[in-house]
Amino acid sequence: MVKIIKDIDLIDHINDYDVILVGINTYHAMGNGFPRKVRLKYPPTYTLNTSTKYGDINKIGNRISTTGTPIFSLCFITHSYNFRPDLHPDYLNYDALENCIKTANIEFSGLNVATTMLGCSKFDGNGDKDRVMEILNRNSDKINLFVYDYVQMKGKIENAIRHLSIINNESYDKKKKDELIKEAKEEDKKLNSMDNINKRLERIKDEVKALLNN
Repeated sequence: MVKIIKDIDLIDHINDYDVILVGINTYHAMGNGFPRKVRLKYPPTYTLNTSTKYGDINKIGNRISTTGTPIFSLCFITHSYNFRPDLHPDYLNYDALENCIKTANIEFSGLNVATTMLGCSKFDGNGDKDRVMEILNRNSDKINLFVYDYVQMKGKIENAIRHLSIINNESYDKKKKDELIKEAKEEDKKLNSMDNINKRLERIKDEVKALLNN
């Protein structure tokens, strides 16, 4: 069973489900759209993601999952971010998507599973919605699949919108506004801290050394 839920952000309904499927690439990127919100609100997902080999093409079509409730299952459905959408607007790996859904259908049989319009945002593949829905419908007969179809945005844009809504909300006093803006800025820092960047660089260096020694 597949149910489409329009214009509602999945991040606000995480606890309604047993499993959340998250579309990502092989380069540890969770900086925009729904993956960004998952990373901020549920940090173990990013820890799990960065435990995998950086940029490893062998991850394509596979999933890794957190423990606990709900389960977050990270689906490697594209190799990298598309820096030339003018040349290749659709960079979703449809075979990878299908394999991820097939395995999730078996592993999570009988459970309530939610995801975004997987592989269709510009952050996880920019794929064709009709083609994606055909794959989801054909491979999800054992799970109750809820697909949240809404516009996902860059983290910086979401933060800017959040800042403006706080500033323009007359029900907030100045102290409250300052606290909320500070909180929003701290969220952005979490994603771009030098500590996180340095850890990623160290992992990449270790992987390069291992390749050179083989």
